[in-house]
Amino acid sequence: MTGSINAQAVTTVNTVAVENKAISSDTIPKAREKSKKKKEAGKINWNNLPYAFDDITFMVGISNSGLYYSNHYRELSFKPGFIIGAEDFFPVFNKAFLHVGLKYAQLGFEHTPYNVVFTTHNIDIPLFLSYELPELRSLDLRLLIGSRFLFRTGSTTQGTYPNSPDITLLNPTQFSNFDFGFVFGLSAEYKNFYFTARGYTGFIKLIPSDTGMNNSFSLEVGYFIFRNLRK
Repeated sequence: MTGSINAQAVTTVNTVAVENKAISSDTIPKAREKSKKKKEAGKINWNNLPYAFDDITFMVGISNSGLYYSNHYRELSFKPGFIIGAEDFFPVFNKAFLHVGLKYAQLGFEHTPYNVVFTTHNIDIPLFLSYELPELRSLDLRLLIGSRFLFRTGSTTQGTYPNSPDITLLNPTQFSNFDFGFVFGLSAEYKNFYFTARGYTGFIKLIPSDTGMNNSFSLEVGYFIFRNLRK
């Protein structure tokens, strides 16, 4: 009787062990698979991004800006500045693309005889067309033509005017908060890099009571952020 009970106990223990082993061997792969799926769900599938992302460009550049129309009697000169932001472009018809961007841009000028430098800080929204040129197709050379919208967020001044009643003082509080003008230039690409040279001529007076309007020339380099991520 005792031997029969012991045999049944051993059989029960072995059965439980086998069942536990089966459960364990079945549960571990499922847990691993579940963990793997969670990790994969947390990853971005860059192949699912819209193709417009491929042409998003992070850009930085330098500029030289001043005022025109009043230089001949205000004795104004150009000053350096910088630009930083992003642009994207979209095909609109054969060999032509529409570009739009959002940037921070410095413009300004120097009142040369008094060494007073004015800098305006602007939200810069370029909006222009580019057209593929037949030359240097390996560099995707393009002609740029369009517009630029500038929203002034502030101004800074370096230097002070001497105390004299004969001096025409320029005051940043009189500066216009908006500018709009004509953009023209060239661009090229090499691998994931984008290069552009642009000129700008403003249509709105910086100081409404004067005749000076913004103009600038800039050199910028960009990098296509998402192009290498798509496989």
